[in-house]
Amino acid sequence: MFDVLYEMIYILLFAAVVIDFAVAHIMHWLNVGEARILSPIIGTAIGWLIIWLAPGSIAGIIVGAVVTVIANLVLTHLVYPKLGDKLDKHTEKMTKSRDEKEFDKILFSPTADERVKYLCRHMRWKKYYCFSFFADAVLVFNAIKGAVNISDLLANYPELIVKVYDPTKEKPDGDIYFEFQGVQLALVHMREEGQKDMHVLGIRKYEDDHLKLKERIALEDKIGHLLDAIYMISSNAIKTLDADCEIKFTR
Repeated sequence: MFDVLYEMIYILLFAAVVIDFAVAHIMHWLNVGEARILSPIIGTAIGWLIIWLAPGSIAGIIVGAVVTVIANLVLTHLVYPKLGDKLDKHTEKMTKSRDEKEFDKILFSPTADERVKYLCRHMRWKKYYCFSFFADAVLVFNAIKGAVNISDLLANYPELIVKVYDPTKEKPDGDIYFEFQGVQLALVHMREEGQKDMHVLGIRKYEDDHLKLKERIALEDKIGHLLDAIYMISSNAIKTLDADCEIKFTR
């Protein structure tokens, strides 16, 4: 007799687990509940308690399923949104703090290798150098173009293609584009709010899907050093016209 009772209890316990998890997954499929793991655990715990108090009763299965539904709704609509908001804010704060420290190292580290180490983490993700200055934008463009022409960029990067769009009536401030192995870097003029003008330097196109992992890593290092070299050339050229030029690495 006890063997039959124990066997029945085991069946009820197992059934409670299966039904509660099935209920949670059905709610997820119907898009009314997202707590597919925690809610059935809560429902199963309550259901097992009922089965322990009343062996042989299916009340535990019914109560467990009901508790699973209620717990799923409460977690999905009341608990998770609050936790999600707090988690998002904390993550955003931590990311911003980390980025600001790394941006400082990109701008002010004494060696190219040190700057590039942090630069490579950001250069794909629409982050860019921002040069803000009071000097005439056309003079700044010409200074940068001249500095690029006399630099050793082409000697160090024989495959580099430099496209200079000289000032015209349609584009009076000029742009410079650098293309290297499927990657395009752009130095463009943007009118800043207020009294300052601004040139922005960053990656416009980055394509390395056709490369193997080892080749991607090698290209990333080359692009990092290329972007750093252009940054140094540009910043030094601008500072000859405006020693108080403000430089940021930003989004």
